[in-house]
Amino acid sequence: MEDDEAEPVAFVGTARLTDGARAVAAQIVGTLKFELGVYRERRSPTSAFDYLRGLAEAAGVFVLLIGDLGHHTTALDTEEFRGFAIADRIAPFVIINNNDARPAWSFTLLHELAHIFLGITAVSGALMEARIEQFCNEVAGQILMPDADLANLAFDWQVPIQVAASEVSRLAGALNLSRTMVALRLHRAGIIAADQWTGLRQIFRDQWLQNRERERTARQEQEGGPNYYVIRRQRLGHALIDFVNRMVSAGALTPVKAGKVLGVKPRNVEPLLRRAA
Repeated sequence: MEDDEAEPVAFVGTARLTDGARAVAAQIVGTLKFELGVYRERRSPTSAFDYLRGLAEAAGVFVLLIGDLGHHTTALDTEEFRGFAIADRIAPFVIINNNDARPAWSFTLLHELAHIFLGITAVSGALMEARIEQFCNEVAGQILMPDADLANLAFDWQVPIQVAASEVSRLAGALNLSRTMVALRLHRAGIIAADQWTGLRQIFRDQWLQNRERERTARQEQEGGPNYYVIRRQRLGHALIDFVNRMVSAGALTPVKAGKVLGVKPRNVEPLLRRAA
């Protein structure tokens, strides 16, 4: 790596659990220059994620979408893996399971960014790990659905579960958020009870699985599909592709090594980089 590529990312490991979730959320918002209004104005949750991802990459974090171990037959279950952070001072990474629902990607990205700000890649010990995960959830929730949103809710949640599910869906759609994330935020704020949260989570998961199966069937019935390079660029992100492009142009990476970094065959490196330029 060239000297000018080895600058440490200043915010890695600068936050502490003792700072509190609100303070860490504010730190992330300030560092990324994240604007909630801009996020919510985006036309879809995917577009909103692209906005957030662009800010994270501009701040020095590589954000990848990875849903398998190299082949679709090795797809990663979202119950086991939603995201992972590598809190490296030089090259921090966030990996998001793209098998998850797209509206959930932004929450996962912010959750993993909280890990990076805390400087935590992995935690040993179940009790501490659970505390860290809960804290990072709180940080992400504070950013995407701050306390002011909760204070403005005028809905009576003492209703049948399906009615509550409809209201959560409405809120999530208006805010470019995952329905499960909204329900979790309501539960953590004490607005809905634990049994409501559990019921809503199950309803949303069942609906998501049904929708995913319908979309899979529809894709199989359609001819063609997204271009290979379009898919690869979306999964790898602009920051990593741009970095590899610079390294290849400078002669610091061979096509073989670049292919290993990008997860493609050497012959696909040049077309991938060219189409991204």
